[in-house]
This record gives sequence, C-alpha cells and structure tokens, in this order.
Amino acid sequence: MITGYKKKRLGHPSKRLFGDVPREKWRAVIFSEIIFPIIMAVLFVIVYMFVKAFPDKDGKQLPSLLACIAIISLGPVVWNAAVILVLFMSSLSLGLML
Repeated sequence: MITGYKKKRLGHPSKRLFGDVPREKWRAVIFSEIIFPIIMAVLFVIVYMFVKAFPDKDGKQLPSLLACIAIISLGPVVWNAAVILVLFMSSLSLGLML
C-alpha cells in the first residue's frame, strides 16, 4: 500500500510510461492503517454486543459478550503462537540432526 517512488526506466518502450509517483503522506497512512481499522473494530463490537444483548426465545441470557469476543479474536493468535513454537523446537532438533 505504501509504495515510494517509481523511477523512469530506459530500455523497453512500455516501461517508459511509469512516471514518478509521490510517496503517501504520513497523515493519510496513519488514518487509513491505524485509526480507521480501530474505529471499525469498535463499531463492530458495539453492534455485536447490541444484537446479542437480547435474550433468546427460551429466555436464556448469553454469558459475557466481551469474553466471547476475546476468545474469538485472541484464540487464533494463541493457536498460531503455539504452532510456531512447536515448529521452531522441531526445526532446532531436526536441524542439528541434519
């Protein structure tokens, strides 16, 4: 997404069409890569908690909705860290054997 500058190339005529492309402004990068995703995440959490706040047709209320969101969002991160740790340990031992 953040590219930098493309220089004009000499040689093939189709490559001469590239002009200098200015770098993205830092304010635009901060807004599009940090602030906007945080706003969208907060909005989705609020909407999810509102929809799930009502009891179902049996009258049962769901447990803590923030705990459900934390498990759904942090579960894959923890699982990925565990798999990477196991693969790192196996590569250490197999690397020494090879």
